[in-house]
Amino acid sequence: MAENFDLQSLCAFYDRGYLVPFIGSGMSRPACSDWTAFVTALEKLKQTGEPAAGASNLIQRALFALQALRQDGVDIAEAISKAVYCEDAKVPDQAVALASIYWPLVCTTNYDDIYLRAKLLCQQGKPELKLPWVLGRTETDCRELLRHIDFPAGEVVWALQGLLGPRDAGVKQILGDKFDKARFEQELVVGHAEYRTVANRAPHFRRCFAELFRTRSFLFLGSGLSEPYFVSLFDEIIELTGPPVRPHFALIPEGDTDPEFMRQRYHIICNTYPRERHGSVTELLKDFASQLRTERARPALWGFRAQTQTTFSGHELTDHFRVVRATMPGPASLAKGEAIAVSCGRDPNPDATNKEERECGVPLYGAGTRILEQCELVHEWKNKFVIRFDAPKRAYGIVARELIAGREAPGDRRSPEVITTAFKEFLDVARRKKYRKVHVQLLAAGPDRAFEPWISLVQMARAYGEWYREKKIGGNDAVIATVYVVDPGVLALLEGGYIDIGRELQGTPIHVNVEAIDSTRRGDRYHMLTPTDKPISSLFDGLRSQRQPLVYAFPTPTKQFSAKPLDEVKNQSVREFGLVSGSTFVIDFRKAGWPT
Repeated sequence: MAENFDLQSLCAFYDRGYLVPFIGSGMSRPACSDWTAFVTALEKLKQTGEPAAGASNLIQRALFALQALRQDGVDIAEAISKAVYCEDAKVPDQAVALASIYWPLVCTTNYDDIYLRAKLLCQQGKPELKLPWVLGRTETDCRELLRHIDFPAGEVVWALQGLLGPRDAGVKQILGDKFDKARFEQELVVGHAEYRTVANRAPHFRRCFAELFRTRSFLFLGSGLSEPYFVSLFDEIIELTGPPVRPHFALIPEGDTDPEFMRQRYHIICNTYPRERHGSVTELLKDFASQLRTERARPALWGFRAQTQTTFSGHELTDHFRVVRATMPGPASLAKGEAIAVSCGRDPNPDATNKEERECGVPLYGAGTRILEQCELVHEWKNKFVIRFDAPKRAYGIVARELIAGREAPGDRRSPEVITTAFKEFLDVARRKKYRKVHVQLLAAGPDRAFEPWISLVQMARAYGEWYREKKIGGNDAVIATVYVVDPGVLALLEGGYIDIGRELQGTPIHVNVEAIDSTRRGDRYHMLTPTDKPISSLFDGLRSQRQPLVYAFPTPTKQFSAKPLDEVKNQSVREFGLVSGSTFVIDFRKAGWPT
């Protein structure tokens, strides 16, 4: 293999959140056809005359075949599906190798569901099955993608050339109504002529692609870089904005294109492999995944001291709030003056005989029993949010849920506000017990979590800063809190600088993008700095319409987040709604209703 980049280079860009796989048809073979077989299958579906010989005429042959199919009223999505999928439906090894890695964003020119199926395969045995959010080329989707670039929470697949309705039952079930089959099938394009037409008529798509090309590093896999469609897009971007600020990478068969030209003109660094070595992509991805798990230079700890001095003497260098890339330590590792706290759930206790049991409910330990190395835990409530265990010693549970009383079916309330309250209550307990250090699990971030894990981390940082200021604690008297994080999404946000822990600890107003979308899909955008305790109503300066818009946020703070009528949430605080610095708050009149 001819190598111009190594795995360490890829790791460096991956760790900062810059590396974006750009996958083509080669990643779906042999479950799906290559370009030649696909065009031939289209021609067989409808007799289009004697096809021209040679791969150089494939673009023309695809155009003629589609023209004939459309003129005869054939269902194009069904025809493409028949031409794409082969009898061997097994998910290819290279797709599984790619899906085994956490990617905030994947770009694809494929029409099939192979990558989504590979993601499900990689999650076998996990308590929660989830798939990336799938976006297309519409103006709305391109806007969502740009928001994701600004704050890449979760995983997204950008289908550049449309997507067929999933064939796999598991993929269908998990995507559910989130996937608009008809819309994605309308975006299907085949051949250079259609690609060029779509790109020319969609400036929002070209601008979105240009932003990615300029700010991220593509890793081209199974993709034909020599196709004139991509080359013309690259040329336009470079002509308007200059060369990309970061290199792109490609793994391509020998003879596909000129690596030296791609490097000089487009800043794409190519590794080549012999055409007969079809497993080269799989090997690279497996080696890359292995490299990501090895020891290398990267941030292992983010530490902050809640003190105003610009310089410190040697004995004052201890951090007050730390985020560590590690699993929780066990109780046996605690030193003198240290305590451990795990995240707990809460169930109502309808059979309670006293006030405390009615108000506090029943704690649910979840992974706490494993971390604390105890099969059975006996607890005592210290307040409504904190429990102390009898054994092991110096072990606590933090219950970041609030009971809802006065209903026929009691339940619990989960909000970012409750995370803040619960953590502050625990810090109070730790200070009264004179603990110098506490080791804390990320709150409300288990498999049944209501919030995305990054929301929990942001609120814990905010809570520590508020607690420190409210108690007027001296620098050396503070409880040192260490939060342990293993979620790859949270770590990617931290390494890429998308979560600013220092700013959250200071409690400064957060930057929120506000977007009002009218019934014609036109969006008005403005920016605000707002304290997190302000109500949602403070984000808009009065609405002239009498209609009731729906409001939502990006990134979504909860797994099952849905748009809500403005009147229902306008009195919630910015923090309770789940907004963080960099969030977009959307006021959407497209499905607004008149007040009753």
